[in-house]
Amino acid sequence: MSHNAKLAPLPDHYRVHDALWQRLYANYAPLITPLREKGWVTDVELSEGAHFIRATLGDGTELHIGTADGLPLDPREVAGWLMIRQPEGANGPITVLYNSTRDGAHRSNGGAIDPVLARIARLRPAGRTYRVLSTIYTPFGSQTDTHPCANPVEANEVFDAHSESFTAELWTRIYAPTWPPAEGPEPQPALRLSVWALGPDIAVLRIAAV
Repeated sequence: MSHNAKLAPLPDHYRVHDALWQRLYANYAPLITPLREKGWVTDVELSEGAHFIRATLGDGTELHIGTADGLPLDPREVAGWLMIRQPEGANGPITVLYNSTRDGAHRSNGGAIDPVLARIARLRPAGRTYRVLSTIYTPFGSQTDTHPCANPVEANEVFDAHSESFTAELWTRIYAPTWPPAEGPEPQPALRLSVWALGPDIAVLRIAAV
């Protein structure tokens, strides 16, 4: 079997015949090919100069790779990369997976492409499911409620609904890390964690991939 037979197909739209689209698609092949190898249809969005790479992940979310101002024609001119994951149609939470732009957490990497490739390699394949786990610890024991979710979008919505319930019940959030951290390994997309307190009771709310 040839290597190309393992790639996701090209996008199905008229722009695939556009000279600018074809040139960008070829120039950014080092980023596009690993995404297609994962089975994700990957496109280059042409947006009045603010071009970016978009991959449909098949789980209700899509990946965008660009810069603060849009991708230049020549990848060697990129000063910093921005990679986000968001629901298809942009209606929901946006997760920043990598940011080496001027004010980003990974700004020391600048326009280096290897860290972006490493982040792509760690992306979960489409089709994984998620659980929202709410565990309450009391002096008398603990209890965990589990809510299965089909995709990261639903998991984030359930997580936010639980957070609102805790707030309404006068729990105090005492720990909620911001992803991704500036240093060290990053958690997988959409994983979230918060810790709450109410008197002697402690609650831990998290999203887990299964």
